[in-house]
Parts: sequence; structure tokens; C-alpha cells
Amino acid sequence: MKEILEQLAEHAGVRLTALVMEDGVPVVVRGRRPVPGQADHGGAAAPQDTDVLAALSAGWVLEVCNAVAPLAWDKPQRMALRGTHGTLVLRRAHTAWLLVLLAGGLRSEDVLLAMDGTAARLERYVRGLAAEAEASRGNNPPAPLPRKQEPSDKGGTRVPPKKNAEQESPKGR
Repeated sequence: MKEILEQLAEHAGVRLTALVMEDGVPVVVRGRRPVPGQADHGGAAAPQDTDVLAALSAGWVLEVCNAVAPLAWDKPQRMALRGTHGTLVLRRAHTAWLLVLLAGGLRSEDVLLAMDGTAARLERYVRGLAAEAEASRGNNPPAPLPRKQEPSDKGGTRVPPKKNAEQESPKGR
């Protein structure tokens, strides 16, 4: 999964990529690697900043989803928030959000195609993991069924069940 996000992080102008669960927990975070001998002006965020950014973006997504729910619209698949220091772009990827932080001056349209490809690769990766888990569960023999409990008093007198008054037919009718 790390390799998938690293490909997106290598795009020009991408400061940070992350896969954020819906509760705000970042699963995988990748930033642009600093170039040796070059000052990092606006590079990748510190790890604690990444956690804060993931939590704030999850809260923002939840607010937007709650706002459009009464309108009977589907949950958004993409969201972008443009600021003075950069642009935050989110794209739904399976049950998580693909988060990309762009450097100032770049548009969200510049990375949408790359984000779509990354989200598709992530979904295929998750589907492959689910298929492997299902295959490993399929190799186990099925659990034996419990035996039916026999009544303990064999050979005793059997009493027929009582009939309701409605079930009995009156004699003489």
C-alpha cells in the first residue's frame, strides 16, 4: 500500500499524501522526500501535523455529508478546500479517504486523474486482500454439526399431546 501512495507523492507540487479512515485515523502517510542540498520550503508536514490534518479533514467530510444528507444526495466522492498556503484535496477510496495536500498555486484539477488511478489501485489491493482472506478461510474443514439430543427416557410411555377444545370435534353433530 505504501508503494501506491509513493507514486502519488512523487507528482510535482504534492506536499503530502495520506490514506485517512472515516474516523480521522491516518493509515499510511507519505510526503515528498526532501532533495539533498536544497532547502525545504513548504515540504511535507510533521507527523503530529499530519494527524491533526487527518482528523480535521475527517470532521470536514462528516459535516459536508451531514449537510447534503437531507437533500437526498449521495455522499461526495471528491472534495477540495483551497487555502492561501495550499489546497487540500480528498477523494473517496473504498472505505477511506485519499488525502492530498498541494503546494500553493496548484489547482486540484492537476492531480485528479492521478488520484483516481491511486484510488482504483487501492481498491484493487483491498479486494485482493479480501480474496486472500476468503481463500484461507475456505481451506479449513467445516466445523462438525452438533448431534441431536436423544430423550433420556427411552421406552417410557408416550403421552399424546393434548388437543385444544377447538380441535376436538363434537360428537353428534
